Amino acid sequence: MANALFDSVSASEKIYLGKMQTSQNIRIATKDNISSILSVGVDSWISSSECIEGEAAFSGRTNIRLLYCDEGGIPYGLNYNADYNDRFVSKHINPSTRILFEVTVVDHKTEQMGNVVNARVLLEITAYAFVNNSVVAMVGGEDMFVKNCDCNLSENYGVTYFNAQMDCEITADNPVSGVLLAESRVSVSKMQVNDGIVTVNGRLHSTVVYTSDDKVCSQCQSMDFVREFPLQGDVYEVYGYADVRGTKVRLELEDDQQQATFDVQSNVCFTVVYCARTTTTLVCDCYTRDSQLQLKKTSVTTTLPVGNVCLSRDIRQSFPMDVKGQKVAVCSDAVVTRCVSDGGVTVEGVLNISLLYLDGETLGNTMLEVPFSQQVQMDGADADCMCWARVTPSNVDVDINSQTVSATLEMCVSCWKSCNCTVISAVDEKPCTDKPSAIEIFYARKGQRMWDLAKSLKLAEEEVRASNPELGDVIQDDIRIAVYHKL
Repeated sequence: MANALFDSVSASEKIYLGKMQTSQNIRIATKDNISSILSVGVDSWISSSECIEGEAAFSGRTNIRLLYCDEGGIPYGLNYNADYNDRFVSKHINPSTRILFEVTVVDHKTEQMGNVVNARVLLEITAYAFVNNSVVAMVGGEDMFVKNCDCNLSENYGVTYFNAQMDCEITADNPVSGVLLAESRVSVSKMQVNDGIVTVNGRLHSTVVYTSDDKVCSQCQSMDFVREFPLQGDVYEVYGYADVRGTKVRLELEDDQQQATFDVQSNVCFTVVYCARTTTTLVCDCYTRDSQLQLKKTSVTTTLPVGNVCLSRDIRQSFPMDVKGQKVAVCSDAVVTRCVSDGGVTVEGVLNISLLYLDGETLGNTMLEVPFSQQVQMDGADADCMCWARVTPSNVDVDINSQTVSATLEMCVSCWKSCNCTVISAVDEKPCTDKPSAIEIFYARKGQRMWDLAKSLKLAEEEVRASNPELGDVIQDDIRIAVYHKL
């Protein structure tokens, strides 16, 4: 009697929960009446979440950086935080589910009246769940012929967060009267894991807008960083990104009050997605000499990482702008609007630039929305892949005279694919009453595999080859063969 051997097999799956849009109407009061809004910067992130059966509740925070002029034409800077709450509902969520949230600021608009600014922020929140599936699968057998197959699986898919503070020092080119605005962006150039330690390489891009006597100045500084964080368990592949959750600046003045240094402090949150990829040998087919086997098969879904690429791309393009005067400051961010794969990855988005300029004695501002499209090569990427991209702009410059925009796009692109692995979850055996004759003549068809031929004859492959040595793993032509049975 055949004896099938079974074992538990675990596979991890990344499931798309959905996408929602949420709108925030935020009321900000200032000390003085506002004559004009010069610049608005918006960042948003999920600060906490909790999973119960069937839903994931989350809380988020939106940070607004406001640069404005009062009625006397004096510029001021202001930071404001606003919280929000919502939830995702899904049958895939339970108390142990890990959720990955991705937040995109789709649009923002402001209106002012007196000393009150009404800001409307439109957010798009995408959520993924990491689900661990376990199934009992056949791994071997006694008194039977088995065909083994290798099954690629991902185990322990999950997401974790690490916080770090980074300091960037900027020496002012001009005497400093006051700081108006400080903001930072962070880009990841490489993320790898070794011996349970995640090493993240990247660049921190900081910008400070300040007043110097009667004029407004800005300065940018980028610095490389390396950070290491521990991960638990067997982890072989990682990808992720980083967000700046807050930026503060400390101004240090020399004794002569002319030389000044900005110490820009950035609170950065690193999001790390991780998994352990493994190859498990399972039985995909089996049979015996003297019985009929009925196989029950189950499909196991797993998410396999395809690749992760971080690179820089320089862009330069003409862009019409109704601006005259002298450039003062440039603040920017990037929004990815489309990321698809088909032999490569296409990343499309918009570079949002807030241009601050001086026209005579008047300080003005205009918003530029510069589209971009980039092709990224990635081995193994095809139309069935799910893709994600994060773009951080740096070295952004606007030439008002030539009406040209140039920038460096720091890009991180990740691809993964959902795959199905079919396993044998149960075997039922029924006795076979038919007795074969000592010699049978059998017609083998071109393209038939030796395994299928031996299975239909209830013989070992070696027994079929012993009497037909000319046969290979795949039958090359229609052929008549002789089969000998032991009686």
